[in-house]
Amino acid sequence: MAGKIDKIDIFGNYIPFLAYSIISMCDITPQLIELYNVFNSSPISKYYKPLNYTTYHMTVYNIWNQREKLHPYQIDQSGRAPKRELTEMNGVMKPALLRMANTIRELKDINVIQVTVSKIRKGSSVVSLRVNIRSPMQRVHINSLRSWCAANFYNDDAELKFHISLGYLYKEIEGDLNYRYMNLKNG
Repeated sequence: MAGKIDKIDIFGNYIPFLAYSIISMCDITPQLIELYNVFNSSPISKYYKPLNYTTYHMTVYNIWNQREKLHPYQIDQSGRAPKRELTEMNGVMKPALLRMANTIRELKDINVIQVTVSKIRKGSSVVSLRVNIRSPMQRVHINSLRSWCAANFYNDDAELKFHISLGYLYKEIEGDLNYRYMNLKNG
């Protein structure tokens, strides 16, 4: 299947995916619940598995995920690479994450990020809301945080477009879904 990702299996079950990101959780609104319900109904649910609306979030910065090579800050002082398992990776990530938390605390203006939805995007494996940060000052602070992260996490994450993922493709799409997607996009 084109665009297959390693976060979901062919039956629509989410599978463990080891990743570290800075995220901003979404407020639960009637509109997000409605989007979840659309994704959870036929025919969309035959092809996409929605994320639970209580977990909807905007990614601010992708620090590291299991597809990437390990970086120097993830290797212990003896030069030993950790197993790519949650408890061991949490141990090696903890010092870097604590430094990051201190940096975030210094940027008080980003505790509540206000966004506007610019469009619904259907990628090869995910449907998401593309969003823009409303406040120019928040945008400056978030870009400052992203620059700090790029310098400290060996990942500039330059390709990131602010978005909220709604659901992931787990089965090749047939014709009955295209009409529903166009209505959602235009509605």
